[in-house]
Amino acid sequence: MAIRRRGDGLQIDVQVTVDGQTVRHREKCITEMPQARAREAAIRAALLAGDDPGTPGGRSAGSSLTLKDALELTWEKYWAHAAIARTVRSNMKTALEFFGDDMPVAQIDTQDADRYVAHLTKAGLSPSTIRSKCACMTKMFSYLHRRGTVNRKPYFEMPKPNDNTRDRVISFEEEAELLRLFAEAYDEALPRRSDGHTGQDWADLVSFLMDTGCRPSEARRLSSRCMRGTLVDFKITKTNKPRTIPLTDRAAEALARQFERHGEEPFAWATTGAFRHAWDWARGAMGKADDAGFIPYALRHTCATRLYDRTRDLLIVQRWLGHTDIKMTLRYAKLQPDDLERARDLLQGGSTAKL
Repeated sequence: MAIRRRGDGLQIDVQVTVDGQTVRHREKCITEMPQARAREAAIRAALLAGDDPGTPGGRSAGSSLTLKDALELTWEKYWAHAAIARTVRSNMKTALEFFGDDMPVAQIDTQDADRYVAHLTKAGLSPSTIRSKCACMTKMFSYLHRRGTVNRKPYFEMPKPNDNTRDRVISFEEEAELLRLFAEAYDEALPRRSDGHTGQDWADLVSFLMDTGCRPSEARRLSSRCMRGTLVDFKITKTNKPRTIPLTDRAAEALARQFERHGEEPFAWATTGAFRHAWDWARGAMGKADDAGFIPYALRHTCATRLYDRTRDLLIVQRWLGHTDIKMTLRYAKLQPDDLERARDLLQGGSTAKL
C-alpha cells in the first residue's frame, strides 16, 4: 500500500521510475485519508517531473541535512562499534574534505560521485582503497534512501580491485623465517618501544592470525570475556556478525602468553601503525620489500588456503573466516592445482576418498 497507518498518523510511500532509475519518497503526516491521497498524488507528480516533492510545509526532506550530519547518523547506526570503525572514520574524513561539511547531502549526484572517484584516483590510492572510501558513501546513501530522506542514490563508479595480492600465500618457509626474525632479531634491531611490546609479542600475534584467520582489528578487540575453554568468540567483526572458532595449540599458547603479559585485552597494543612498522621491518629483513603481496592480510589469505587444502570444504572455510558471501571465500580459497588431477582420477574410476 502507498498509504498506511503508522503510529498517530499516516505514512505515504511513493515509488516511480524516472529515466530507468527507481525513485522513492516516504513521509509521515498527521491528517485524514482524503488529504493523504491528495498528498500522494502531488508527490508522484513531482517525482515524475524530476522535482523534489519536499514535505507538506514545502521543505525538502533532505535539503537541510548536511553530509557531515548524514555520515554521523550512519556512523551511529552501523559503524560506531564495528571492527572497522577506525577505517570508516578515516573514510568519512576523506569525503568531508572533498565535499565539505556543510554540503547538502540531497544535492550530491552521480557527477559529483564521478569527480570524487577521479580525485581519489589522482591521489594515487589503490583500487581497493578507493572502493573502501566509496563504500562509506554508498552505505550512507542507502541508509538515507530507505528512510525517504533522499530520493535518489548517486552511483559511485568504483574501480575493480587488483586481485594479485589476494593470490599471495605465505609459504611455510616464509612463515618460519618471519617468526624467527620477530622472536630472535627484532628486539636487537629495534630498541624496545615505550609501550613495552617485544619481538615475541609480534611472533605471538603472527601465529595467532595465521592459525585463526581473523583480521588484526578482530584480534585487537579480544578480551578474557571472549574465551570459552579452547573456543574463542570474535564478537566485534567487520560484518557485525560474531563467530566462534576453536583454537589450535599454537594459537592457544600465543594467546595465553599475551593474557599473561598484557592482561584482559591481549592484543590491544597491536595498533595498525605499530603492526605496519614491525611488518615492514621484517619484510625488509627477508628481502621482500618490493613484494606488494607480502602484507599482514596475507596471513588471513594463507589460513583460508591451508584450511581449504586440508578440508576441501568451502562451507567450513566460510564459517571459519566469517564471510557472509561464499563468493568472497572463493577469492581466498582457490582450488589447488591438484584438484583437477583428482577430478580426472574420479572420472577414470578413482577413489572418492581422495577428495
